[in-house]
Amino acid sequence: KYLKPLTAGELKATLAVLEPSGRWGADGVAATAVADSGGYRLNGTKLFVPDAHGADLVIVAARTTPGSGTGGPVTLRGV
Repeated sequence: KYLKPLTAGELKATLAVLEPSGRWGADGVAATAVADSGGYRLNGTKLFVPDAHGADLVIVAARTTPGSGTGGPVTLRGV
């Protein structure tokens, strides 16, 4: 769905990873993604999302299992 338009230059994407903790690793991801009406509801804060103002797609790192530490899943979803 996204790969072909990205590689053709028809879609601009960016990553939202950094949070107020300032940690870049999986243990720094505190934002949550909760299943809601066939999609996900995101809760949390992301900082310094490069080129977000011009992006067609923002890929957000969020936990589907809150408080799971480094062993829990981190889900990257396009929103």
